[in-house]
Amino acid sequence: GVISFGLGAISFTHVLKATEPVWSALISAAFFREFLPLPVYASLVPIICGVGLASLKELTFSWMSFTAGTMSAVTSAAK
Repeated sequence: GVISFGLGAISFTHVLKATEPVWSALISAAFFREFLPLPVYASLVPIICGVGLASLKELTFSWMSFTAGTMSAVTSAAK
């Protein structure tokens, strides 16, 4: 999170942190073989679409900020 804050807009980092539920579901499925009900996965689609749209419209987009923010979300989801 802190690295991403220094590389781009703080609001963009917060948008990327909104993907934590997506990463949590993926980590549970991939590493623990714990699969959630289909409606739960369906509820993640608006999150993915919203983050994608916000990323496209981000005026100060940088790949370094995107990578750092995403890695922050992944590590938070892996707790």
